[in-house]
Amino acid sequence: MTDTLASGLICAYRFGKDGAARELTLPVLADLLRQPDGFIWAHVNIAVWPMRTWITERSHLPEIAREVLVSIDDVRPRFERCEDGLIGTLSDVQHDFSGQSGDIGTLHVWFTRNMLITSRNHALRAVDRLRLDIRDGFQPVSTGELIGALIDHLAESFQKVIEGMADDLDKIEDALLAGTSADLRSQLGALRRQAVSLRRQLLPQRQALARLLSLPPTWWSSDDAYDLREAVDRFSSVAEDLGAAEDRAKVLQDELTAKLAEEGNRNLFRLSIVTLIFLPMTLVTGIFGMNVAGLPGTHDIHAFFWVIVLMIVSAVATLLLLKVKHLF
Repeated sequence: MTDTLASGLICAYRFGKDGAARELTLPVLADLLRQPDGFIWAHVNIAVWPMRTWITERSHLPEIAREVLVSIDDVRPRFERCEDGLIGTLSDVQHDFSGQSGDIGTLHVWFTRNMLITSRNHALRAVDRLRLDIRDGFQPVSTGELIGALIDHLAESFQKVIEGMADDLDKIEDALLAGTSADLRSQLGALRRQAVSLRRQLLPQRQALARLLSLPPTWWSSDDAYDLREAVDRFSSVAEDLGAAEDRAKVLQDELTAKLAEEGNRNLFRLSIVTLIFLPMTLVTGIFGMNVAGLPGTHDIHAFFWVIVLMIVSAVATLLLLKVKHLF
């Protein structure tokens, strides 16, 4: 049970006044949550069930904070005041460490002057990047700076997904211009669905971050507010890039639809030409195929030859008529 619980703690750090980070074990973290020294960041995996129980048992944390941190169904981005801190939910891009996917996961956040606690159910790209930054020497001096760095990484994660979509759109556009339309419709459909999914997350997230800017804690410094504003502005730029990619996908899909319709019309035209050519030939064969008395050539051994000649002449005459009318 202890080993399972420990596996639910992804990382925990205590930061000194100079921003230097010291990694914490779960028992030390439990003590610091009761009596913070400096400020701490704990990132937990609520997919590990004992970790959910451990969080709900931290009675010194606000009840609403505990409920949000262990929630699985609360996925809409938002921020609310919670005593002297803020509790919220953010969207982040999932990845599986063997390759990056574009699926969206949920990150729960609660922070005060002295602590930042984040929880997730799936591996997330931005928060993992923040953890690696700390291991590489990033030294935040406050939870405000840490939150600003996290939001900046969130914007970067979404930006990479959108850049990947733009690259795919470039390939589709090249194929469309080259006249290759095979499977392009399904590819464009998948990209548009991905864009819609991202938009449904980005717009509420931008509103949540704007609310965070409008409800800054009293203990935030001017530098913290500036860093957060810069990160939120970058997020707004990401949302605009997503809108541009979505519009471009729609234009390409309309162009592909028009091209497929043109190809269909061209094929129907060719089929109509072939039908017109064979129409008089069919008439000739129909007349001479009637089993009635009085048909010419019934007893003539050269009748079949003259029927074939008549069919060829009618086909050539039809072709000449279509050519004169400039129908092809």
